[in-house]
Amino acid sequence: MATVILPMLWIVFDVVICLRAASISTPMSSIEVALWGAVGLALGIVALVSSWSEMKRAHSEEVKYERDRGELRTEIAKGSSFNEGAFWSIGRRLEEFSKSPLPHIQEKVAAVRTELAEIPALKPHIVYDGYDEVSVKHGDGSLFKYAHLFFRNEPTGSSMLDAAARTEFLEYVYGAPLFLVDAKWQEVPHDLGRGTRAANKIDLLPNKSSHPLDLVVRAPGSADCYALQVESPSNLNDERYRLAQGLYRARVTISCQGFTETFLFQVLNDGKNVQVLELEQVGEAINAKAELKR
Repeated sequence: MATVILPMLWIVFDVVICLRAASISTPMSSIEVALWGAVGLALGIVALVSSWSEMKRAHSEEVKYERDRGELRTEIAKGSSFNEGAFWSIGRRLEEFSKSPLPHIQEKVAAVRTELAEIPALKPHIVYDGYDEVSVKHGDGSLFKYAHLFFRNEPTGSSMLDAAARTEFLEYVYGAPLFLVDAKWQEVPHDLGRGTRAANKIDLLPNKSSHPLDLVVRAPGSADCYALQVESPSNLNDERYRLAQGLYRARVTISCQGFTETFLFQVLNDGKNVQVLELEQVGEAINAKAELKR
């Protein structure tokens, strides 16, 4: 406001002095000279104070902007380590910056928006978290061995809601497909009957919590094991999903709306136990990672 009023006052002051000099030929008295001088001096002081205040405000905005922009750059540099709250915070602060009347602040806000636009969309960050093989006593007292794969969503990812999984078993050497099953999450109750398939979806939240996925089951004294799937409770020894003693590959696909993650494993059935290794493709080679047994 002062930047508009002060120039107008100076113009009025100059016009009044000119009119006084042109309309009255007699020299100004010492009192009148002192009065005009006092008015001019007051306007000058007000202009100086206003300019200093404006410069201080601009400097304060600049310092605050540079500090917050530095924080934004730090978050941008982290890339995949964004979480959903960080995006909200960035948007809120950019909204504050955009209200600044200073042109150079607006230019920098536009530059930050450009940087943000180049960041890939946040996605779930699902990782393999090991396997186990546990003995479970059935109603008749017999002990069946169940193997599970564990997966978790890292805090660097977004939430994965209604996640479903499928497991495809393949020959180990040539990778020829053997069969594909809808894998069941262990936390989904197995006694839902036909409702199991519909209920077989879970939320993988970005909190490092591991979620076991059924892999295979072995009957007491059997060298063979059988792939587990949503209908397994009604028929554990389904011949369609039999895995004789030997080495296999298993491709696990975890998916939800708009996102899919695939993992490849080496599964060894030695006739007594199961060993699982995650496989990693490097170029044309496929390498086994370290065993993660729980």
